[in-house]
Amino acid sequence: MPIKQKRGQSSVEFLMIVAVATALLLPAAYFFFSYAQGTTTQIASAQINSAGNAIKIGAEEMFGIGPNSWKTVEIRMPDNIINAGIKNNSELFFTYNTQFGISQNVYFFDRFTITTDEDCADECTINITRGTNRIRIESKGSFVELTLR
Repeated sequence: MPIKQKRGQSSVEFLMIVAVATALLLPAAYFFFSYAQGTTTQIASAQINSAGNAIKIGAEEMFGIGPNSWKTVEIRMPDNIINAGIKNNSELFFTYNTQFGISQNVYFFDRFTITTDEDCADECTINITRGTNRIRIESKGSFVELTLR
């Protein structure tokens, strides 16, 4: 009979070791994936911020040079982009998903107005897709026009 008792004891010890290992690995895996998701959101936000700044700087340059000057800017959009557009001919915005919900980056133009091929007095969208996009920024004198290429 003592042999059966030893076998049972080693099985219980093995199950306890497996239970403790699982109890330690599950929270570690959760923290790892949570941290990785946060890093992905930060990278996407940085890409959108870089794109917005490139468009804003390009528009200011073309407005400063004068009418009929243009430049093409290449921007990269992350996979979580929802849309982009212009409000009131003075605000460029990008809407995107984050791990916390929907977020928006807005860039203001106060010295001149911006538009697309349509009037953006209320709101208009720019058909930006994820991946690489080319945007032509052209000065029309009193305003700057953005055209997706």
